[in-house]
Amino acid sequence: MTPSTRTSRDLLLEIGVEDLPSRFLAGALADLASDAQRRLGELELTHGTICTLGTPRRLTLHVAELVEEQPTRSEVKTGPPLHVAYDGDGKPTQAALAFAAKFNCTEAELQIAETPKGERVQLEVTLG
Repeated sequence: MTPSTRTSRDLLLEIGVEDLPSRFLAGALADLASDAQRRLGELELTHGTICTLGTPRRLTLHVAELVEEQPTRSEVKTGPPLHVAYDGDGKPTQAALAFAAKFNCTEAELQIAETPKGERVQLEVTLG
């Protein structure tokens, strides 16, 4: 989905607590807002304003216009060293097959790349 076609909704999270001392309330709400802001940024989830409210028994987080999906992106995943991934005949070992299966890929999609740690197998995977 392109940014203009992504849909968004408001998110309301309510956390029940058991008699939080009132002197901790402001700090807890500030931490909740900053942690949400940081984590949503890490996940590349765009959103509108973040608001927190609370009482000694309830903390709430409201995120306006939170997109419903992360953007699609590609990442290169590095796997086992070449000498571990393939046997002497050039056939994939269990290590190579397990690495491919972990990302729901086939052995044919494995690539060989030179890394600072030597030759390794890698995969380009699409996320999101």
